Amino acid sequence: MKQLKMPLGGVCTHCNEILEWKKKYDKYKPLTAPGRCSACQQKTITHAYHILCQPCGQAKNVCCKCGKSAESILPPAQTAKDKQRQQVEEAAMLEGMSERERRAYLRKKDAKPEKDGKEGGTAGEGDRESADGLSDLDLE
Repeated sequence: MKQLKMPLGGVCTHCNEILEWKKKYDKYKPLTAPGRCSACQQKTITHAYHILCQPCGQAKNVCCKCGKSAESILPPAQTAKDKQRQQVEEAAMLEGMSERERRAYLRKKDAKPEKDGKEGGTAGEGDRESADGLSDLDLE
């Protein structure tokens, strides 16, 4: 049951739809033992119905299930352990920073998703600040 809840990655959108359908209608049968990768010949395949392991699929930029070169390959999903490890690393990094660096880092991190929508607004503010700075100077 644990395999059924795991998000898939490294497959094209067509194969992802097939696997989601199999999971939805209880046709998905998870692997009991690791499978052999057709590229590196190692027993590293941990997902059912795949022919390539994740590293080989990423290196060749192909779907790990059908092996076709596809434009719309979904990125490999992060596991809970990966997310937790990333949060621990970020917390350790933040502890080593000064208060000023920490706040600047958190501001930039929060602003990244909004950057696309408000890119013009931030440039206008910078122009206004530079204009105010020029009015203070005596050029005469």
